[in-house]
Amino acid sequence: EYRNLSFNTGVDDSLFEFKPPEGAEVEKFDFKLPKTYESVEEAQKEASFKILVPSYTAGYELKSVSVTNESAFLTYSDGEKALTIFESTEKSEVPKDFEEVEINGEKAYYGEIFGASVLYIEKNGVQVSISGELPKEELMKIAESLS
Repeated sequence: EYRNLSFNTGVDDSLFEFKPPEGAEVEKFDFKLPKTYESVEEAQKEASFKILVPSYTAGYELKSVSVTNESAFLTYSDGEKALTIFESTEKSEVPKDFEEVEINGEKAYYGEIFGASVLYIEKNGVQVSISGELPKEELMKIAESLS
């Protein structure tokens, strides 16, 4: 049993101070945590883009929408498994080993990551990734129904 424990004794606080070099420009990073809502309508007020919502969800129901100014994360559940849709105005790279597929005449990319099916598509300037434990055909139907 320990009763009197001390940490960092003898370490001068000045070691943890940082002064930028003269002439350096210091920029503030305004990081905002996502806000979570129960409906897309509520979340839409926070987003800088139109949040795309599928009319077909393979029996999954919307549970929550987390949103920042430039992204939205829609979580659906069937009671056991989750279906997620991540939307962002910022572009990201599609894994190179993903298969190119076509949805409503647009290029999309399908693959698997850690056992989950993932489909990437760009729609109305928004990059969308749909993922879950569903067959490729179901993810494609969900993507087709986004509006």
